[in-house]
Amino acid sequence: RLRTVTGVQTCAFPIFRKKMFEDAVILVARAGHPALALKDAGPRDLLRWPFALPNVLPGLVQWAGEMDREEAENLKAFISDDYSLIVDRALQTDAIAMGASFLFQDQLADGRLEVISSTLDMPYDCWMLTTAERWRSPLIKAMAELSKAAVTEKALNAAA
Repeated sequence: RLRTVTGVQTCAFPIFRKKMFEDAVILVARAGHPALALKDAGPRDLLRWPFALPNVLPGLVQWAGEMDREEAENLKAFISDDYSLIVDRALQTDAIAMGASFLFQDQLADGRLEVISSTLDMPYDCWMLTTAERWRSPLIKAMAELSKAAVTEKALNAAA
Protein backbone atom coordinates (compact mmCIF):
# COMPACT_ATOMS: atom_id res chain seq x y z
CA ARG A 1 0.00 0.00 0.00
CA LEU A 2 1.15 3.50 -0.76
CA ARG A 3 0.36 6.52 1.32
CA THR A 4 0.98 10.17 0.58
CA VAL A 5 3.00 12.21 3.05
CA THR A 6 3.49 15.88 2.13
CA GLY A 7 2.94 15.15 -1.54
CA VAL A 8 5.36 12.19 -1.70
CA GLN A 9 4.18 8.61 -2.00
CA THR A 10 5.76 6.29 0.53
CA CYS A 11 5.32 2.61 1.18
CA ALA A 12 3.36 1.65 4.29
CA PHE A 13 5.52 -1.48 4.61
CA PRO A 14 9.28 -1.33 5.04
CA ILE A 15 11.09 -2.44 1.92
CA PHE A 16 14.41 -4.21 2.10
CA ARG A 17 16.75 -5.34 -0.58
CA LYS A 18 18.23 -8.79 -1.01
CA LYS A 19 21.49 -9.12 -2.94
CA MET A 20 21.03 -11.59 -5.76
CA PHE A 21 24.53 -11.74 -7.25
CA GLU A 22 27.62 -9.74 -8.19
CA ASP A 23 29.44 -9.43 -11.49
CA ALA A 24 32.11 -7.27 -13.06
CA VAL A 25 31.29 -4.36 -15.35
CA ILE A 26 33.36 -4.75 -18.50
CA LEU A 27 34.03 -2.89 -21.72
CA VAL A 28 33.76 -4.88 -24.94
CA ALA A 29 34.22 -4.25 -28.64
CA ARG A 30 33.82 -6.18 -31.86
CA ALA A 31 36.67 -8.43 -32.91
CA GLY A 32 39.32 -6.37 -34.69
CA HIS A 33 38.44 -3.09 -32.95
CA PRO A 34 41.54 -0.87 -32.52
CA ALA A 35 40.90 -0.45 -28.77
CA LEU A 36 41.63 -4.16 -28.27
CA ALA A 37 45.32 -3.49 -28.93
CA LEU A 38 45.53 -1.20 -25.87
CA LYS A 39 46.63 -2.44 -22.45
CA ASP A 40 45.05 -0.97 -19.30
CA ALA A 41 43.39 1.71 -21.40
CA GLY A 42 42.16 4.75 -19.52
CA PRO A 43 39.33 7.11 -20.33
CA ARG A 44 41.42 9.38 -22.56
CA ASP A 45 42.33 6.33 -24.66
CA LEU A 46 38.80 4.93 -24.94
CA LEU A 47 36.58 7.99 -25.14
CA ARG A 48 37.83 8.52 -28.68
CA TRP A 49 35.10 6.05 -29.65
CA PRO A 50 31.37 6.18 -28.97
CA PHE A 51 30.08 4.16 -26.03
CA ALA A 52 26.93 2.02 -25.92
CA LEU A 53 25.62 1.53 -22.39
CA PRO A 54 22.47 1.17 -20.30
CA ASN A 55 23.10 4.38 -18.30
CA VAL A 56 25.85 6.68 -17.15
CA LEU A 57 26.63 5.50 -13.63
CA PRO A 58 28.43 7.72 -11.09
CA GLY A 59 31.40 5.32 -11.07
CA LEU A 60 31.74 5.70 -14.83
CA VAL A 61 31.68 9.49 -14.59
CA GLN A 62 34.30 9.35 -11.85
CA TRP A 63 36.48 7.07 -14.00
CA ALA A 64 36.06 9.37 -17.02
CA GLY A 65 37.04 12.46 -15.01
CA GLU A 66 37.34 15.81 -16.76
CA MET A 67 36.11 15.40 -20.36
CA ASP A 68 36.27 17.61 -23.40
CA ARG A 69 33.14 18.03 -25.52
CA GLU A 70 33.90 15.14 -27.90
CA GLU A 71 34.64 12.74 -25.03
CA ALA A 72 31.41 13.71 -23.24
CA GLU A 73 29.43 13.14 -26.43
CA ASN A 74 31.12 9.77 -27.00
CA LEU A 75 30.35 8.68 -23.43
CA LYS A 76 26.63 9.33 -24.01
CA ALA A 77 26.56 8.33 -27.68
CA PHE A 78 24.12 5.43 -27.27
CA ILE A 79 22.14 4.85 -24.08
CA SER A 80 19.43 2.21 -24.01
CA ASP A 81 17.75 -0.08 -21.51
CA ASP A 82 17.51 -2.70 -24.28
CA TYR A 83 20.66 -4.79 -23.84
CA SER A 84 20.27 -6.51 -27.20
CA LEU A 85 20.58 -3.08 -28.87
CA ILE A 86 23.73 -2.36 -26.85
CA VAL A 87 25.25 -5.68 -27.93
CA ASP A 88 24.21 -5.07 -31.54
CA ARG A 89 25.77 -1.58 -31.50
CA ALA A 90 29.10 -3.08 -30.39
CA LEU A 91 28.89 -5.84 -33.01
CA GLN A 92 27.93 -3.59 -35.94
CA THR A 93 29.90 -0.38 -35.26
CA ASP A 94 33.04 0.96 -33.60
CA ALA A 95 31.10 1.57 -30.38
CA ILE A 96 32.50 0.27 -27.11
CA ALA A 97 29.79 -1.45 -25.07
CA MET A 98 29.70 -1.43 -21.30
CA GLY A 99 27.75 -3.71 -18.99
CA ALA A 100 27.85 -6.62 -16.60
CA SER A 101 29.93 -9.44 -18.07
CA PHE A 102 27.00 -11.88 -18.18
CA LEU A 103 25.29 -9.65 -20.77
CA PHE A 104 28.01 -10.43 -23.31
CA GLN A 105 28.68 -14.12 -22.50
CA ASP A 106 27.41 -15.55 -25.80
CA GLN A 107 29.27 -13.04 -27.99
CA LEU A 108 32.46 -13.38 -25.92
CA ALA A 109 32.27 -17.18 -26.12
CA ASP A 110 31.97 -17.20 -29.90
CA GLY A 111 34.61 -14.48 -30.38
CA ARG A 112 32.39 -11.82 -31.93
CA LEU A 113 33.10 -9.52 -28.98
CA GLU A 114 36.28 -9.21 -26.93
CA VAL A 115 37.01 -7.63 -23.57
CA ILE A 116 38.98 -4.38 -23.69
CA SER A 117 41.86 -4.17 -21.21
CA SER A 118 41.01 -1.02 -19.27
CA THR A 119 41.47 0.75 -15.96
CA LEU A 120 37.69 0.73 -15.37
CA ASP A 121 36.96 -1.07 -12.11
CA MET A 122 33.24 -1.08 -11.39
CA PRO A 123 31.23 -3.83 -9.74
CA TYR A 124 27.74 -4.83 -10.79
CA ASP A 125 25.35 -5.76 -8.00
CA CYS A 126 21.88 -7.13 -8.66
CA TRP A 127 19.34 -6.53 -5.89
CA MET A 128 15.78 -7.68 -5.35
CA LEU A 129 13.44 -5.27 -3.57
CA THR A 130 10.78 -6.86 -1.41
CA THR A 131 9.10 -6.63 1.96
CA ALA A 132 9.89 -8.86 4.92
CA GLU A 133 6.38 -10.25 4.66
CA ARG A 134 6.76 -11.13 0.98
CA TRP A 135 10.27 -12.55 1.50
CA ARG A 136 8.72 -15.32 3.61
CA SER A 137 6.81 -16.48 0.54
CA PRO A 138 8.25 -19.63 -1.07
CA LEU A 139 7.30 -18.21 -4.47
CA ILE A 140 9.36 -15.02 -3.97
CA LYS A 141 12.34 -17.02 -2.71
CA ALA A 142 12.03 -19.40 -5.69
CA MET A 143 12.00 -16.44 -8.10
CA ALA A 144 15.15 -15.09 -6.44
CA GLU A 145 16.90 -18.46 -6.71
CA LEU A 146 15.83 -18.89 -10.36
CA SER A 147 17.25 -15.45 -11.17
CA LYS A 148 20.56 -16.30 -9.53
CA ALA A 149 20.70 -19.69 -11.24
CA ALA A 150 19.95 -18.25 -14.68
CA VAL A 151 22.97 -15.95 -14.56
CA THR A 152 25.26 -18.44 -12.81
CA GLU A 153 24.32 -21.32 -15.11
CA LYS A 154 24.91 -19.20 -18.20
CA ALA A 155 28.36 -18.20 -16.91
CA LEU A 156 29.19 -21.81 -15.97
CA ASN A 157 28.05 -23.13 -19.36
CA ALA A 158 30.18 -20.53 -21.17
CA ALA A 159 33.25 -21.53 -19.15
CA ALA A 160 32.78 -25.26 -19.93
